[in-house]
Amino acid sequence: MIVSAVPRGAGAQQAPGQAAETLRAALVDAQLQLIDDPLAAQGSLQEAANLYNTALAPSLSLAAPESDERVRQGLDMAAKAVAVKDAPAFAAARAQVWTAVLDGSYRTVQSAIAAG
Repeated sequence: MIVSAVPRGAGAQQAPGQAAETLRAALVDAQLQLIDDPLAAQGSLQEAANLYNTALAPSLSLAAPESDERVRQGLDMAAKAVAVKDAPAFAAARAQVWTAVLDGSYRTVQSAIAAG
């Protein structure tokens, strides 16, 4: 699991939608950096993981624990892909993370509506 300090300007200060978009952008950056600059890719992936853990995981883990688990698995898969510079595996992991965030967001909204 990827866990560390929160980067400047990330996390709790952002609205959930903005945090999700920042996470998505960090994952895209990591994918683009993977072949030419794996260290930068690792940093972008770490930024995405930190953002998820601070801004999105608290609500997703309660409202959509299955989605939360899929995000965490995808982040772990992405870290392994970065370690071996496996771009196709990273792309699959990125897709898993993003679709799980979308699903979890949908379930979070459904839960809020149901709760009134």
